[in-house]
Amino acid sequence: MLLIVRSTYSATDGRVQNHLKSLQFLGCPITIIDWPRTKNDQLKAREMKMPNVISFTLISGMYGNFVKTLFGRIIFDLFVLAKIFKFRGKLKTIILSDLDTALLAVFIRTFFKGRIIFDIYDHYSDVFRENKFINYLENKCIHWSDNVIICAEWRRKILPIDVRNRAIVIENFSLLEAKVAKSNNAISNSIIKVLYIGVLQPKIRGLENLVQAVIESHNKVQLVIGGFGPLEDEFKSLNSSKIVFIGPVGHDETTKFINDCNVIVGFYYLNGALHHENAAPNKYYEHLKYGKAIITNVGPAFAKVVEQKSTGYVIEEGLVSMKNLIDNLELEDIKLKSSAALDLWPSFLTRNRQAYLSLINNN
Repeated sequence: MLLIVRSTYSATDGRVQNHLKSLQFLGCPITIIDWPRTKNDQLKAREMKMPNVISFTLISGMYGNFVKTLFGRIIFDLFVLAKIFKFRGKLKTIILSDLDTALLAVFIRTFFKGRIIFDIYDHYSDVFRENKFINYLENKCIHWSDNVIICAEWRRKILPIDVRNRAIVIENFSLLEAKVAKSNNAISNSIIKVLYIGVLQPKIRGLENLVQAVIESHNKVQLVIGGFGPLEDEFKSLNSSKIVFIGPVGHDETTKFINDCNVIVGFYYLNGALHHENAAPNKYYEHLKYGKAIITNVGPAFAKVVEQKSTGYVIEEGLVSMKNLIDNLELEDIKLKSSAALDLWPSFLTRNRQAYLSLINNN
């Protein structure tokens, strides 16, 4: 049996759900121990009663405040250790998700002889890069584990040199995403539809530059914007034939909008957000899965792949380069890049399948 430990609500954790769906698809028995921290999530967990999920609901807790949740974390950790001790005869592999649960590895080692894997979500020292103590803790957890999971090949360089060969790359999608709606690369509309759905965050997403470039362009370009965040009201007020604001959208609606567009947008400016350098965003995988060209910026590691494989457009940060791109977008070129993106998708699925198989070989 394989166990995943996550100190948040697993039903809303995309990475845990990807692991669950993929491992079940491959026939691996899996159990999850999670901590739905809010009272609302705890209520949902009790109502759903998923057979393979053990939810800790004795104590609620806040997100993002380590000190105020310290007592709850300690009780949750004791709960996890008790469950692992109980199941130790059946367990062969334990995946500890993120740094807060990976710290348990040193205690689990005292009574569990199986495989311990540290799933590094967003590298803590990327966000808290000046916090030497967090770097120290994360490196300790890496060395306490038999393997680590990273979500992109380019994140291998973040790891200590002596453990890089023990890293398993599992990218941010499940094996159930093999079958997708066929990309509509032959969209007959002469208008180029550009799509952004996500957090409407100022400055570091390049959205203000994108909106201005589209409004001022004489090219036949329409920008569709969905999501929520600080820029929501501003974008809502710009609704026109060139800027279409659709607000927050669910997964099914997102799929429809992606299939109906020509290009998707995923800017991750490094100016003010250096941790974007190692980003492995969903939009990167969506542009491959749906066969849509992507527009992004120089800096993030995935942008180099986009450029090398000609699956989209990589531009410098700022308004000047944005205007130049929007003014010169052409449908035929977009179709070529979209086809190149779709052609890459099977190789990504194959790699993820092999990575998941490596997790269950000892189960």
